Amino acid sequence: MSNQKLKTAVLPVAGFGSRFLPITKSIPKEMLPIIDKPLIQFAIEEAIEAGIEKIVFITSHTKKAIEDYFSINSELEKRLIESNKENLVEKIHPKYLDKVAFSYVFQEEPNGLGHAILQAKDHVDDEFFGVILADDLLVHKIGCLSQLSNIHNESKSSVLGVFTADPEKISNYGKMVQSTSSAALLSISLDRNLKEPLHAQLAGHLRRLILDRRFEAAERLPSSRMLADELSISRVTVTTAFDQLISEGYAEGRQGSGVYVAADLPGYTFSSDRGSHGAIDDDGLPVPKLPIPFETSAPDLQNFPHREWARIVDQVWRSPEPSLLAKPDLFGWGPLRRAIASHLNDWRGVQCAPSQIVITSGLVEAVELTTKAALAAGDTVMVEDPGHRVLRNALLANRLVCKPVPVDENGFNIQASAKLCRNARAVFVTPSRQYPLGMTLPLARRLELLEWAVRTKGLIIEDDFDSEYRYVGQPLPALMSLDDQECVIYVGSFSKVLLPTLRLGFVVFPKRLISNARDVMGSTGPRTSFLAQPPLQQFIETGGFATHIRRMRRLYAQRQKTLVAALQHHAKGLLRIEPASGGMHIVAELAPKLVDKMTDIEVAERINAVGISVSALSTYFAGRPTQQGLVLGYAGFDEDSIQSSAVQLANALKRRI
Repeated sequence: MSNQKLKTAVLPVAGFGSRFLPITKSIPKEMLPIIDKPLIQFAIEEAIEAGIEKIVFITSHTKKAIEDYFSINSELEKRLIESNKENLVEKIHPKYLDKVAFSYVFQEEPNGLGHAILQAKDHVDDEFFGVILADDLLVHKIGCLSQLSNIHNESKSSVLGVFTADPEKISNYGKMVQSTSSAALLSISLDRNLKEPLHAQLAGHLRRLILDRRFEAAERLPSSRMLADELSISRVTVTTAFDQLISEGYAEGRQGSGVYVAADLPGYTFSSDRGSHGAIDDDGLPVPKLPIPFETSAPDLQNFPHREWARIVDQVWRSPEPSLLAKPDLFGWGPLRRAIASHLNDWRGVQCAPSQIVITSGLVEAVELTTKAALAAGDTVMVEDPGHRVLRNALLANRLVCKPVPVDENGFNIQASAKLCRNARAVFVTPSRQYPLGMTLPLARRLELLEWAVRTKGLIIEDDFDSEYRYVGQPLPALMSLDDQECVIYVGSFSKVLLPTLRLGFVVFPKRLISNARDVMGSTGPRTSFLAQPPLQQFIETGGFATHIRRMRRLYAQRQKTLVAALQHHAKGLLRIEPASGGMHIVAELAPKLVDKMTDIEVAERINAVGISVSALSTYFAGRPTQQGLVLGYAGFDEDSIQSSAVQLANALKRRI
C-alpha cells in the first residue's frame, strides 16, 4: 500500500436512517438541515479541508437527493444570475466543490457498515483512504479527517476515530473490539431459516472457536447479555447454548462469575503443534436450500428430465472421444457452439456462425467479457431503470460509468435516453421481456435503437434472459436478428431455463469483435466448466432441449394463471396484479391503501418474515423509484405451493394494516 497523501474519502450513506423516522421516510438523514446547510455538506467540507480529491458515495435508491444536491443545476444558476443574485450561486454551488470528483456506488442490500465500505473497492487504488460517517457532526478548528490524516502520515498505518457511547445505547453504534476473543464473535452468524435451533447453531460456533484457540483454556466466555445483544437473540437461547457446551465438557460454569472455557477439553489438548489436525466439524458447511416461494429466477427442478440428462452424461463421459480430453478451446466446446447457433437461427431468428459464440458461466462473466472486448474503462453505458441489480454492479466492477435511464410503458426509449446521455458508448437492454417489469420492446423502438447505434457508432448489448417462455402470441425475433451493421452483442443463458447449477450461458459477438474477445479470453482464461458442455450439446441436438422448453412453457403458463387468480382473490384491495405475456416472474403493484401505510420494502420484509421470498420492486431502481410493488417468481413452484403461499402472503398483509 502506498504512503502517498490521503486522496480518497468514502461516505457510506445508504442506510435507512431509522433512528430519525418519520422524517427520513422522505428525506435522507444526511440531507437534514443544520441552519441553512444539509448535514452531508459539512462532511464534504471536512473532506476537502483534509486534502481529499475524490469522494465515493456508497448510496441506495432512496438517496437520489444527495446526488441531485451535488449536481450542477445550470438552469437555476442561470436564473439567479439573470435576477442579479450571483451571491446565491456560490451558496448552491461553492467553488470548492470543483476541487473534488464525485462517484456513486449503489449498495443493493443494507448489510452493515463493513459491507458498505467494501463496495468502494473498485474506486480505491492500492492506497489508504478515509471513511466519513456523515450523520455525525463534530465541530473543531481542525476537522476529524485532517486529524486522522496527520496521525496516519506519522504512523503510516490505519487510524480509527472513536468516542465513548452510553452503554445502554451501544447497539446503535459500531463497536471497537479490544481483544482477539471479542473479535472472534464477529465470525458468528445465525440463520433463522435453518431447521437447526438457534441455540444449537450458537453452541456449534462457540465450540469451533474454542477448538481453534480463538478462546484460550480457562478464559471467560462473553456474558449471555453481551451475546444476546450482539446476535439479536434472547438470553435464554444463549444460556441454553452454554448449558450444551457445559454438558459436552467444553465449558464450565462458575457460580456468580460466568461461563469459562474448560481447562481440559474432551479428546483435545491445547498445544502449539496442533496444525491442521484438529477436530473436523462440518456444522459450519452451508446446507443447500431449495427455492422458497416466490423466489425469482427459480426454474422448475422436479420436472427437469434428470434421467435423460444422466443417460447423456454417462454416454459422453463413460468412454469419451479423444477431442474431449484435449485442451479445450477458449470459446468453449465447438459442437456446443454449433448447436447453439442452429438453435438461435430456428428459435430467435439470429443468423450467426459458431465462431461468433463464447460459452460463459453466466451474466457477470458475460458483462466482463463484452465490456473488455468492446469498451474501455470510463465509458458510459445506459441501462434500464428499473433493471438488473447484478448487471449494474458488474458494469461498475469493470470501471464503467453506469447511467440508469427510466423506462416507460413500452420499455427503453432511445430517443428520450440519448438526450439524457449524449456521450453513451453502449446500452444494455432486455427487449424480449424487460427486466423486471415484463413489457416487450416494440419493433419501432428496436429500429430506432439500431439507428442510434449506427449513427453514434455505439454498441447494443441484448440480454435475452427468458425469451423461451412466451405464453401469448408469437415472440418478436431477437434484436440481433435485425442487425446488419454489427452493432449488437447477444447474451443468453441456460441456467435460468434448465438448472441454476448448470452455470452455462453464452455470448454472440459481431464478427468485428471476435478477435478482441479472443484476446480477452487469452488473458483471463475460460472460467466455465467444460464437463457439462458436451452433454448440453447432445441435449440440444437430440431435441431434448426443445421438448423441455415446450413442456415448461405450458407448465409455467398455468402456474402464472394460478398465482394471478390466487392473489386477485386473497389479496384483493391490497395488490394489483394482471397476467403477463410470459416469463418466470410477475409484478404485483401495491394498492393505494397499502402505499399510504408502508413502502414496498417494508411490505416485502413483513412477507419474508413468514417464510415467503418476495422482492420489493423499488429495489430494482437505481434512481428514485416511481413504482411500489412486489416481484414474485412462480416458475419453480407447483400449484399447491403457489395457492398456499398466496394465502400466507395475503394474511401477512392483512395482519399489518
